[in-house]
Amino acid sequence: MRSRLYALLDSAIPNLTVICAPTGFGKTTLLRSWAAQRSADSPLIWVTIDDAPESVPAFWEMISSAVHGSEEFFDAPGATLVIDDYDNLGGLGGAIDDSIRTFAAGHPQSKFILSGRSTSSLADPRHQMRGTLQLLGPNELALTLDEVRLLVARELPSASAPVASSIYRETLGLPLSVGAMIMALSSLDRIPTDHGVEWRALVSAELSDEFSDPALLRFLQVTSTAPYFDTTLAKKLSKLHDVSDFLSELERLGFGAWNPHIHTRPVFQYVESLRLMFAAEFKSAHPKQFLRANSVTAKWFRANSDYEQALTFAVRAKNYELAAQTTMALFLTSPESYMSDLLVHQLRAIPLKALKSHPILAFSLGLAYSNNPLMAESATRLLEAAADSLLKPRPEETHSNKFIANTLRAVALRQVGRYTESAEMALTALSTLEIMSPEAREDLHAYLVLALRHVAYCLFQGGKLEEAVPVINEAVAHATSQPALNYTLSFAAGIHAFMGGTASAQQAIDMSDPRGWPRKHDESYLNVLGVAGRAMLLIDRSDYEAAEQLLARFRTVLCKHRVLALHYNSHDACPACHGAWPARGATR
Repeated sequence: MRSRLYALLDSAIPNLTVICAPTGFGKTTLLRSWAAQRSADSPLIWVTIDDAPESVPAFWEMISSAVHGSEEFFDAPGATLVIDDYDNLGGLGGAIDDSIRTFAAGHPQSKFILSGRSTSSLADPRHQMRGTLQLLGPNELALTLDEVRLLVARELPSASAPVASSIYRETLGLPLSVGAMIMALSSLDRIPTDHGVEWRALVSAELSDEFSDPALLRFLQVTSTAPYFDTTLAKKLSKLHDVSDFLSELERLGFGAWNPHIHTRPVFQYVESLRLMFAAEFKSAHPKQFLRANSVTAKWFRANSDYEQALTFAVRAKNYELAAQTTMALFLTSPESYMSDLLVHQLRAIPLKALKSHPILAFSLGLAYSNNPLMAESATRLLEAAADSLLKPRPEETHSNKFIANTLRAVALRQVGRYTESAEMALTALSTLEIMSPEAREDLHAYLVLALRHVAYCLFQGGKLEEAVPVINEAVAHATSQPALNYTLSFAAGIHAFMGGTASAQQAIDMSDPRGWPRKHDESYLNVLGVAGRAMLLIDRSDYEAAEQLLARFRTVLCKHRVLALHYNSHDACPACHGAWPARGATR
């Protein structure tokens, strides 16, 4: 069943193999089964490190004792030394690593296999590149789909064909999880048809029986809601003052490990398949505590400025007030996030009643849906609700909050085609901005560029073109990142072109960097005014054919987003030219 790994262990070159993975990956089981099927003519010595030796010479004395003091053992072809629990060497690990590597190089006819939970200097990729050792880690030790199929055929002979695939999908091949799932299923009279949540609950129940300490099990369950966590979050979730012993034990058992790469500081991360299983059991057995854990996790992510994760967990917690606050924070810190459908998955899980009670959520989902033609009707309903009754600042609000609320409401009104009202609300937002302190304006960060850009667009589509020009110019002046500058220059090109400022429109187009667009955004409605501006410049140069080709390419986007002056065909009147569409080659 593990012939794939047996072949790696049998290989003579390189003669040094390091097996490194947490508990649960079947390291010792693999080595024992491999040793059992070897030829009796191949000598093998097995050493288990229970306690760290006092020195490097003491380590080699232990090895010498295992081979009965005979150095000739390592001269026999195929002689193998297996050292299990190698990670128990403690502080001497580095020095012993070097001595083993040297010793193995001096005895090329022998084989050396080291197995442990934690990495050592021998796991350095440079050793593998030089061909001096092979490393078997979690990826190699995980069961493949074919191996799971063989195991299921042996242990669950009556199981249908999809069962093995489902086990592999749910466990990701982690031997501990695969074994627990097969054991749980074998104890049932009938295998459940739900190969998802019900299976996870079965496995977590099976693994739970292995815990002698109920407090440790409870800690595992409550912390399994988060994809990763630090000690601060672990303490808040578990309501414990000290969690270090629990984390050390869970790491020893192979349920997780510290990961220095995910967050700004090291975080503890469970094996994902195990985490999902225990989270499912926790949700089923303790639904109220599960909601609380998600809410606590959401607040932790928000405090660490990971607003997308915070929104996900706030929605799972059904804490829609926190979800609304997080969404507003996302607008302020990542203003361009509204341009994608990344938030749709989280927001569409919110019930309609909560959307009506929390305006920013309805507004955000409406904007997200507006990117999808199939969801246009739903987008309009949500944005209408936001425009009419929700995004209205209270009198006691700060100037910053009033400005934010008014700009969002102006955008909502514009999106549903109420251009005059949108323009009036944009002017209201500008009047609030004028009395705002420089410090308050600075606190708005990148949101100010987004807001000014859309205020200018609202004024433009509401017929207040002269008022739109200085606003879009100010937005360009404040833009710093290249994507934000590209979006803003696109708006500026269109507005200036419609006002007859061809030189300013051309300058805006020239300042734009084609490499600064996020993928495909230059072909979306975000660039619609830029397209209109370039078309008008072509018309101004009497290059009608090029203008027609450009507009035809973007015709769907232009029509959808109501750039009405350019909603045309080649034989219609062109409102932008205040007359008939000029014949090709004619002077404007």
